[in-house]
Amino acid sequence: MLFPPHFGSVHHNAKDQLSPIYNDSELIQSKSHKIITSRHSMSIEKVRLLYIEIFGLLGEALTTFDYVPQLLRILKLKSAREISLPFTLSFLAGAICWLTYGILLSLVSIILSNSAGIIFLDMLLYGKLKYGR
Repeated sequence: MLFPPHFGSVHHNAKDQLSPIYNDSELIQSKSHKIITSRHSMSIEKVRLLYIEIFGLLGEALTTFDYVPQLLRILKLKSAREISLPFTLSFLAGAICWLTYGILLSLVSIILSNSAGIIFLDMLLYGKLKYGR
């Protein structure tokens, strides 16, 4: 665990006054109230954010490539009767919303996964329209 469970929390001292323990990358000494910015804490925060981004990319890759077996099945059987058109359309609309959200907030994992997801959903929609009737 990189940070203690009380990271960023406020504790009450004996006189019932608020005594900050940690505040992001700054350590506040309760007696002198001097703020010490730690370079080491900043590098830990950057590494933590990198791991979070990698974890997000991994999760998005796993869920995005779930479409591949279904697409291969449609191509192999030349049938998409079991694919729901309303589901596919609503999922496509949701992926477009997520892509827009990712672009507006510059979230790489959201942009990459939903771009790929939209491509796969377009292929699924094409397969449904061509082989689904």
